[in-house]
Amino acid sequence: MVKRLEAKGLVNRVRAAHDERRLVLTVTEAGRQLQHEARIIPETMLCQVGLSAEEERQLRAMCEQIRRTLADDAPGAVLETKVEQ
Repeated sequence: MVKRLEAKGLVNRVRAAHDERRLVLTVTEAGRQLQHEARIIPETMLCQVGLSAEEERQLRAMCEQIRRTLADDAPGAVLETKVEQ
């Protein structure tokens, strides 16, 4: 994965001077720009869907209820999806 990020110019990697087994990763300016663009995706999606703040809250609650129900119905199954608010 790191190689792909580096190939896209999103990170730089160099070997640590004190321990060449370690890699030091730094986010490039292009990587920082992508982070910035990614932060607005959820808000943009909600605007496109046209949900009010209350409708969004209800949708999140229903999705969480579905996730919990599915997790309860599947013994041994691990669902680690967390809805960020």
